[in-house]
Amino acid sequence: MKLKASLLMFLGGTLAGLVLAAILGTLLMPRLMLRERVSPYGLQETVQHITTNAVSAGWVVSSVAALDDSVRKHGGGEVRPVRLVNLCQAQHAARILNTDKARVVSVMMPCTIAVYEKSNGKVYVGTMNAGLLGRMFGGVVAEVMAGPVAREQREFVAFCEPERTVVTFPPLAAQWRKNELNLTDMKNKTNTTITDWLKEAYAAELETVENYLANSVWLDGLGAQEVAESLAEDMTEELGHATKLARRLKQLGGCPPGSLQLARNQKALQPPKDSTDVRSVVEGVLEAENEAIAHYQRLISACDGKDHVTQDLAIGILAKEEEHRTLFEGFLKSLKKEGGA
Repeated sequence: MKLKASLLMFLGGTLAGLVLAAILGTLLMPRLMLRERVSPYGLQETVQHITTNAVSAGWVVSSVAALDDSVRKHGGGEVRPVRLVNLCQAQHAARILNTDKARVVSVMMPCTIAVYEKSNGKVYVGTMNAGLLGRMFGGVVAEVMAGPVAREQREFVAFCEPERTVVTFPPLAAQWRKNELNLTDMKNKTNTTITDWLKEAYAAELETVENYLANSVWLDGLGAQEVAESLAEDMTEELGHATKLARRLKQLGGCPPGSLQLARNQKALQPPKDSTDVRSVVEGVLEAENEAIAHYQRLISACDGKDHVTQDLAIGILAKEEEHRTLFEGFLKSLKKEGGA
């Protein structure tokens, strides 16, 4: 009897957990998946800014559709102006479409940005959360959508005011929303805050720049030139990451740490005693990249439902860190082959 009761309690608890997860997913997903920003311009001027920025970034404007005209034409009556800006970037699309498992994502192509007016007379820009959407699929879709697509999409609408939540919770979900906020407050009091995560990432990026500089100058011998050139090139990108993190810290009311406040932890990335020990440097880079990737994944999770701007920033940097890791994994394979290991 006790075993039966325990089993029933376990099954009941599991079912309750699944139901709760489904309810929370239903309530939270819309506001995570959709983004809305206020444009400082009128409808047509906003469309022009988006298309100009997109073309400058190498995208093609497939079309600009007047959705309100179509609704009126087909008997839906008068609605406020809505423009759908359809965009495509051939290289990004090809990476997804050349993978059989990912071809179903073509249902969401081309990328669409909505520009519309509301009853308050203001013009808004609506976008999908490409980073979160890409991460849901994983694989090449995540690499493309959570990386360059999410980053470039933000640049297209960078002229707008800071983003806001699109979908508010329905009345029946008010208590769930209240509970969520209470839980968030409790977590912020006991767990690492988002600004703490940002400061750690900022310190790590600057430490990486220092170690990349030292190793790029120090290395000699077989295979050293290509690795050293890659380190020198990556320094600029890592410094760019640190700059973006510092700016976000300031936006959140935090001060970027000075040199005396910066932790230094990259033991594996210290220049080797032997300047021809290229392999140890490559392995050190991979260890640092793995640590960075894990950190940004934690930051992304910490931002879920709380800070979409920081989350998008972390997703963009994460994609770059994964690119670096892939590059140095290739270096390591070559070095092992040359060394017979």
